[in-house]
Amino acid sequence: MIYTYIKPENSIILAITPANIDLVTSDALRIAREVDPNGNRTMGVLTKLDLMDKGTDAKNMLLGK
Repeated sequence: MIYTYIKPENSIILAITPANIDLVTSDALRIAREVDPNGNRTMGVLTKLDLMDKGTDAKNMLLGK
């Protein structure tokens, strides 16, 4: 059902992912990459930064590293 809304070229994709999981396993990012491989119309949103493990840093995630 989600593909119906994100496949059109004029759609903006919001890929919402919690920061306390590994981004590699994010279903939202995986699906967004399928329909928008260059990321031209995809915006990533990280949630739950307050639940990250103590001592971890969101800086690398936000910089795409």
